Amino acid sequence: MKTKEGIIRGHFEEQKVIIKLALYSIFFFASSEISMLIFNTPSRRTCNISWILFQCWIVTSVFTVAFICDRITVDHSNPNRVSQSINLNALFTFVGSNLLCGLINITTFTLYFTFWEGMGLMYIYCLVPTVLYGICLDYNKKLAF
Repeated sequence: MKTKEGIIRGHFEEQKVIIKLALYSIFFFASSEISMLIFNTPSRRTCNISWILFQCWIVTSVFTVAFICDRITVDHSNPNRVSQSINLNALFTFVGSNLLCGLINITTFTLYFTFWEGMGLMYIYCLVPTVLYGICLDYNKKLAF
């Protein structure tokens, strides 16, 4: 709504969403830490509860930060480049990420990696396709068959 009351109500609703997302992030972080003490360290290979809660914490934290960054500008002139690049090339993002994951899992012994080495690999999994499709977005290229 473009009325003053509508804008105020929109800002209030956005603040409620940010608070909820922040509370979810805190909850998943605390749950992840408690489950790590009770069960075991997070492991992607065994997909234990510590890993699931850790991933939920990462996803909600990243979504919260992205939401806040998207709302920093009043006129929303700062578009989310990551979302745009993935939406423009959704199929290739999915296929490329899966091929990259398979290539790394076949060529390395990920079962024997430490926690931080695994986190480094997860960072690479996320970074490589995002940067590639972000570059394509800069050149206004859409990958297609």
